Amino acid sequence: MRNNIIPNCLNINGHNTENLEAIANHFNTYFLNVAEKLLKQNNIKIKLRKMEECKSKTKYNLLTFKPATCNEVKCVIQTIKPKLSSGIDNIPSKVLTFCKEELVYPLTIIVNKSITQGVFPSALKISKICPIYKEGEFNDV
Repeated sequence: MRNNIIPNCLNINGHNTENLEAIANHFNTYFLNVAEKLLKQNNIKIKLRKMEECKSKTKYNLLTFKPATCNEVKCVIQTIKPKLSSGIDNIPSKVLTFCKEELVYPLTIIVNKSITQGVFPSALKISKICPIYKEGEFNDV
């Protein structure tokens, strides 16, 4: 069984600290760098390109989107597991799945505006990470 207790003391670079801001910053740094560290450890190289480099040099627009339908949005909502956990909005997925009939139309409008305007809401770019102790020393990351 997982233990959901967040440590009040953490070993950071060989020094124990109870400073909650330092602990939060250490977890943030760890999660920001873990993917890059794993790629390096496994000798995987990824070349990122700018969007301008990916545009087609033909006169045809190869990337088009059709507006999402209410039925498509409802199908996506139905794939979400109804849990009490939530994202940055603090709305549990259980509420979303329970209220899908009431939410499907406004969500479809938001999705389509995001696509047509080319804007993804900044608030939805934020992830909520809750470290869960699994094994090893309790106060080590």
